[in-house]
Amino acid sequence: MLLRDTLLIDGITRGGKSLVGLLMRAFDNAEKVEICYPVEHVISGVYLNQVSKKFALEMINSILNERIYDLQISRNVNFREQETTSSVWPEFKAIYQERLRESDGDIAVNKILNTGKMSPFITHELFMELSFLLEIPQMHVLEIIRNPIEIFWSWNKKNWAQRFGQDPRSWRIMTNDDLKERVPWFMAEFPEYWYENNEYDRIALAIAYLTKEQLARTFSLVKKSDNLDVCFTNVLFSHPEIYLYKWSDDYSLRLRENWRDVFTTHKLPRKSLISDEANMDKLEGILSEHSFSAIESAYHEFRTKSITEQERLI
Repeated sequence: MLLRDTLLIDGITRGGKSLVGLLMRAFDNAEKVEICYPVEHVISGVYLNQVSKKFALEMINSILNERIYDLQISRNVNFREQETTSSVWPEFKAIYQERLRESDGDIAVNKILNTGKMSPFITHELFMELSFLLEIPQMHVLEIIRNPIEIFWSWNKKNWAQRFGQDPRSWRIMTNDDLKERVPWFMAEFPEYWYENNEYDRIALAIAYLTKEQLARTFSLVKKSDNLDVCFTNVLFSHPEIYLYKWSDDYSLRLRENWRDVFTTHKLPRKSLISDEANMDKLEGILSEHSFSAIESAYHEFRTKSITEQERLI
C-alpha cells in the first residue's frame, strides 16, 4: 500500500485550498500538491447512492496509490510555471527532473515506502461524505473554511453559476433532477436552489447551503478524529505562521530553513480589501430577501466558529 501519510486539502470551490497547497512548499518532507478530481467523483457517487462505500474505499485506495506512484517517477508531472501543482517551483524542480531519470517498478515503490513523504491533494466538497473518508486510517483531512461572502464574489467573478455543467473545465459530476435540469452533485438534495433562481441568488443559496453543511459536518467530527483538522482562511491570512507551525506538528512535517519565503511570494500576512459589513451591504442590494437571509445566516455561523478558532490558536 502506497497510500500513507496522505493529506486531503478539502473545501468549497474557490475556498482557499490552492493557497494552502502552495504553502505546503514550506515543508521539505512533503511532495508537491496535486489536484485529485477522481476522488471527488467517487465521493459524489457515494453521496448520490450510486457507488457502494465498500467499492468506493477500494477505488480511493487505487486512485491515490497510482497518483503517489506516478509522482515518484515524475509521470504526468506538471512542468507549467507558477501553477499551484507545478513541479518547477524552486523547492521541487531538481527533485522531479531527477526522478525522470530514475527507475520505475519495484525500485520506485520501495523508495516511496522508505522516504515517507506526505502527499497532499486538493479536493472539492468532500466534506459532504466526511465521516466516510475518515474511516480510511491513512487519510488526513484538512478542511479549509472561507468566509461565504468572499466565496460569493469569487464564484461571481469566475462565473461558476453558469460554468457547472456547461464548461468542460469544471470537471464536476452533474445529476439530473426528474423535472428540471442538471445540477451539481452536491446540490442534489436542493436542486431548486439551482434552477429556480437568477444567477446571483443561485450562487448565494448554493454557498449558504454548502457553508452550513461544511461547518456542521466538520465540527461534528473534529473532536472525534485525530485525522481531521480545520483552517479558517481569515485566520490564515492574518497569522499564517501559526498554521504552518501547527501543520508541522500535526503531520510531522519539517519546515525548510527559508520557509518564510512562501509568505513573501503569496503576500502574507494580508488584510481584506473591503470589510464584511460593506460586502454584506453590497449583497443586500443585489439578492432577493430569501437568498440574502440564507447567506447572512451562513456568514454568522462562519464568523462564530472562526472567532472561536482564532481565540484557540492565538
